[in-house]
Amino acid sequence: MVAVTRRRCLLVPLAALLALLAWMVGAQRAVADPDRPLYSDVRLMATDLVDELVYSWISEPPLPERTALILADVAAPVGLDERFTVMVENRLYELLRQNPGIKVDLAHCGPCTQFIAKSNPQGTILSRGVDQPEVLAQLVKNMPGREALSLDFEAEGRELVLRAQVFELTGVQKIVWAKTYSTSLSGRRALRDTSPLISLDEARARQRAILAGRDPLEVTSRLVVRIFNASPSAPVSAAPLPFFEQSFEAVPLPSRALRAAVTVGFTSIKDSLSAWSVGGHVAHLLLRDTPSLVDPDLYLTFGMHYIRMRGPGALAFSENGVTPDQINNMATEPKATLVSWRLGLETHIKFRLGMLAFLEYTPTLDNSNTIEKKSFLGVPYQSLGWGMVVRW
Repeated sequence: MVAVTRRRCLLVPLAALLALLAWMVGAQRAVADPDRPLYSDVRLMATDLVDELVYSWISEPPLPERTALILADVAAPVGLDERFTVMVENRLYELLRQNPGIKVDLAHCGPCTQFIAKSNPQGTILSRGVDQPEVLAQLVKNMPGREALSLDFEAEGRELVLRAQVFELTGVQKIVWAKTYSTSLSGRRALRDTSPLISLDEARARQRAILAGRDPLEVTSRLVVRIFNASPSAPVSAAPLPFFEQSFEAVPLPSRALRAAVTVGFTSIKDSLSAWSVGGHVAHLLLRDTPSLVDPDLYLTFGMHYIRMRGPGALAFSENGVTPDQINNMATEPKATLVSWRLGLETHIKFRLGMLAFLEYTPTLDNSNTIEKKSFLGVPYQSLGWGMVVRW
């Protein structure tokens, strides 16, 4: 009965490891969905272009005098839904509200964007008011604004292009101002503050400076639990070994795909043992080239830990096994030293949390009669572990 219970305990971290793998594969498939991340990034690119448009109006207003403009049209790239238009409109309204010194006011014009029917002996035409200037001239003759703004977004290669035009609502709808803005798909996107408004080039420079200097050295805490493969005929049992580990991690590459850590740890179990550890590991990002700002990241880790323990619980980790004489005649406090090699997976969920699961191989326990050596996919191990990660 005891052996069956121990086997079940050993299956728990293995099941956790497999569940972690399955969960991460599912998450990465979601990331691979071309709709969600692409749509989100293009919307942020569009806000960059709107920011640049409004910023240019600070020094070069579209018209000499303060102008009331009607937002007549926002054309999204093919394949994007109406949320693109809503985000662009809201961004434009917010920028002008936060920057009242810009000589542009947005005015409301219901007939401009509503469908209007015009009938004649040849038939009936149904279209937006802005597309029927001769009809619109009668409907908006008392309206203060006579110009409209059109924003046309198009994807050209790896760039998003904004063609902005200000045109007259009536007559031949003469274009009185036009300008083109573009931004590249490369580089991470972030929604910027609306005030103070800065240029796109300055915003990019600030982002590059932040990313280049962001967290070159990170402090990470881990709470891990090791469960050892107890031998069915073991004279003493090896209890699960919890450890608190504190790591100082360097991120040496600009892509941030590689992490190197130095770790110290400790544990104390009342009336059983106390222990400390020192070691380190390297972690390599899987399934993508650089960490995501919003989605989980998966790392393959490999490291080494030196563990020094003392107390009655350390007897199970004796290098040459445990004899009945040692159990019955403990004249001195048992001590043990372990050198373990760790291979594992670690996921960094956003908001600085994460999980890990690992296998550990301890060569000094190869001759132990209390702990068995097993293998998983050809990897030898004497203990399985899992835990929680907190990145400060």
